[in-house]
Amino acid sequence: MTGPGPELGPDDTPEPRIETTPEPATTAPPNTATAEQAAAGTTAQPGVGTTVRPDAGTAAQAGAAVQPGAGAAAQPGTGTVEQAAGTTAQPGTTAQPGAGTAVQAGAAAQPGAAVRSGTGVTVVLEPDDVVGRGSVRGLVTGLPGRARERFGDRGVALGVLLGLVLMMVVPLVALPAVRCETFGDGNGCRPRVHEPRAEPVRGAPQVSPAQVAVQGAYVALGDSYSAGVGADLTAADLNPLNRCHRTGQAYYHAVAKSFGFARGSAFWACSGATTGDVMQGKSGEPPQIGRIDQNTSLVTISIGGNDVGFSKVLAGCVIKLPWSKGCQDQGRGIADRMAGLRRDLPTVLREIRARAPQARVIVLGYPRAFKETSGTDGDNISVADQQWLNARARDLNELIRQAVTEADAHIAGARAPGSVEFVDAYSAFAGHEVGTADPYMNGLAVNLAALAPESRSYHPTANGYKALARLFVDQINRGPGRPLNPPR
Repeated sequence: MTGPGPELGPDDTPEPRIETTPEPATTAPPNTATAEQAAAGTTAQPGVGTTVRPDAGTAAQAGAAVQPGAGAAAQPGTGTVEQAAGTTAQPGTTAQPGAGTAVQAGAAAQPGAAVRSGTGVTVVLEPDDVVGRGSVRGLVTGLPGRARERFGDRGVALGVLLGLVLMMVVPLVALPAVRCETFGDGNGCRPRVHEPRAEPVRGAPQVSPAQVAVQGAYVALGDSYSAGVGADLTAADLNPLNRCHRTGQAYYHAVAKSFGFARGSAFWACSGATTGDVMQGKSGEPPQIGRIDQNTSLVTISIGGNDVGFSKVLAGCVIKLPWSKGCQDQGRGIADRMAGLRRDLPTVLREIRARAPQARVIVLGYPRAFKETSGTDGDNISVADQQWLNARARDLNELIRQAVTEADAHIAGARAPGSVEFVDAYSAFAGHEVGTADPYMNGLAVNLAALAPESRSYHPTANGYKALARLFVDQINRGPGRPLNPPR
């Protein structure tokens, strides 16, 4: 009979053991089942010189057949068998290591596989037996039990604690960003750069271009195109004491009525004025530049036509022999005078800005006078001369535009208040040129007594000045095309 073996825990791996006796002549009687055979339903086959002693330990697990080999005997008292541990026997196969060798420890045998050693003993393992190092079940269920068996419950707790500590320490060591964020500067971290927060700018509230223009006084400066020459409709306009020929139809009046200027408005343009006259005065009047100051918020001006001598040029185009080129021969003189204007105009703009640093300064260009389609009756100006004169007006406008653009760029770059702006009037009279049914420009008017052209020749009519006034009003509302800086 087989006595009870050592009690196995659920986490222990059963180790089959076979103990044999050296008595070669003893065999189990045929057809006689041992206690193990009875328990397992198997029969130990008789062999030659091999005895299986059931009391020598757990030699074969249930369901395994032990077949003794010829002449081979297990050493008594050893209580061990060759364990399949270096090779894996597939189900239904027999692993046969070489004669006299043992199967290496540590391998896993598949359930139902027969492992044969050189001793002549074959052990067949069932599914419940394959719980060892090579199985997933043993890996999952065996390790906790072994840890408790070796270290006890306290050791397991210490292991869990060690794992938590590693989880905290490893990110600090392996990830510098985490370490620097946790412990701050030092510890191999770069010093942090603390950028100061930008405080929201609490400046003056944004105002419209028109609000900037009306917060002070409006002053109109310039030459005859600003004075209103050509629209002399009243006795006051024709008064001989009115030496600058300022009229009631000048665009100044429409602009002043369109806005409510906080400090009022003033009209100081003078017929025939040049850039030098603006700075020094003309016709017995003080310099126009002296009419503005720091309370001025809007300045309008037209200037430059008299600097290049346009009235003389027009006279040269009228007083010539038919089909001659006397008109266009004046080109060299115009170019020289334009070079002088290119130097003097920026000086005037700078002086206006110096005296009225908060002001918007709006500079008017000149409209073209001729339609360029047919000769003008009584003017003796051919279509070719009309085209040439219009081209010179365009050149003058571009010179003025360039000087204005440069002045305003300087203001914007310095973030200074105010502006210098250009109003392009070249096409303002399109369809209403000299000689059309409803002209906005006067043609040639001759004073027969003096045999000289009248001052209103080639100057806007009343409707022409209204068109120019609309251009100014639109520009005041529109602004310079950039944000206006607040007053200082």
